[in-house]
Amino acid sequence: MSKQPYRIRQRGKAWQTDFFVGGKRIRRTFASKEDAESWVTTQKSDFIRYGEIKAVRPKTSPTLEAISAMMLDDLERAGRSPRTLQDYAERLAKHVIPVLGPLPVHEIKKSHVIELLAKMHTAGNSPHERNRIIIVVKRTLQWAAEHDHIEANPASTLKRVNAPPTREPVYYDEDQQDEILAQLRGKHHGLILTAFRTGMRRRELMSFGMEWVDFERDLIHVPYTVDFKPKGKRRRSIPLAPDLREWLVSLGRSSGPVFASRPRKDVTDGKLLRYFKNPHKMVAQIQEKLGIPLRLHDCRHSFASTMLARGVPLEQVQAVMGHRHLTTTQIYLHLKPDYLEDVRAALMWHKCGTRAEVGVSSGGGKRRPENGSESEGEVLVPQPGIEPGTHGFSVRCSTD
Repeated sequence: MSKQPYRIRQRGKAWQTDFFVGGKRIRRTFASKEDAESWVTTQKSDFIRYGEIKAVRPKTSPTLEAISAMMLDDLERAGRSPRTLQDYAERLAKHVIPVLGPLPVHEIKKSHVIELLAKMHTAGNSPHERNRIIIVVKRTLQWAAEHDHIEANPASTLKRVNAPPTREPVYYDEDQQDEILAQLRGKHHGLILTAFRTGMRRRELMSFGMEWVDFERDLIHVPYTVDFKPKGKRRRSIPLAPDLREWLVSLGRSSGPVFASRPRKDVTDGKLLRYFKNPHKMVAQIQEKLGIPLRLHDCRHSFASTMLARGVPLEQVQAVMGHRHLTTTQIYLHLKPDYLEDVRAALMWHKCGTRAEVGVSSGGGKRRPENGSESEGEVLVPQPGIEPGTHGFSVRCSTD
């Protein structure tokens, strides 16, 4: 007996149909089972009569609430992080579903979303919360468009609300870092040392395994795999600092998680995940020990500011930090106290005369002219700065 050329199944509060023709699948979603069966019956009749299926969008469409449920199921199967799924689900349930949930998704317009944002503003929700709602609504409607429930995303051109920064970056200079580390012992010391010396994000620290460490090349490789996808969505390497290398060697093992209690399998998707036994409790213990509200992300800020203060070019800091956009790394520019002096030094050729020659030197300070005379001119070699990213940049001025 041949297999049925169609399938009808319930997805959340909606009904989904798959019609298979010539090895291809045509999928439609309906608000009720009766509408789905009616569409399948029509397509079967047209296929028998004309040999093809009508590419006609159904007259009815699922509600935004049903679309939201299907989208969350789809994202979970795609391996999105539990934290992201929880964030989407909570904001949809709290703000979006009560207002837009009952509407069929094909009836939703940009004006409906603007009205929702206006109600949130009246209710006293912050600009940051409204921006998060814009992200969630856009993502939901985009999913509906990609799965042929609507022609296009009506909120695609909606811009975010202007919002002030939630918190200025907090960073600790090298002396403060040493003082903090001197007060910690054991895994507390190792955790903060790793955060200060690598700039890894909290989730990366939670998943940090000895397999990431390349002792031969003195590198830490943050992976990008099916099981682990960092925020920047790319693999990167971080140089291994000597004191961090010494601490990792002292652990006496070459595999397994560094800070997690032990690996475990998530029962929902079978993927191997590593977690701290209780990361919030561990950080709280560190804060109590130090008497300051130190966050793991403050250590990341400190790592970036230390690199810039030591003259590492901005593009290299971007690569090691795992930022997708250079503009994200640029927020640390003001943390380098003398970056304006570096730029000023690079522009000193204006004071030297009528002609400037660009040279390369191996270090900072003055360089003796080629003929050995000091009277020919002066060679100004700025200390390595942020821009441009070429070390040893120098300018030689002469009057001939």
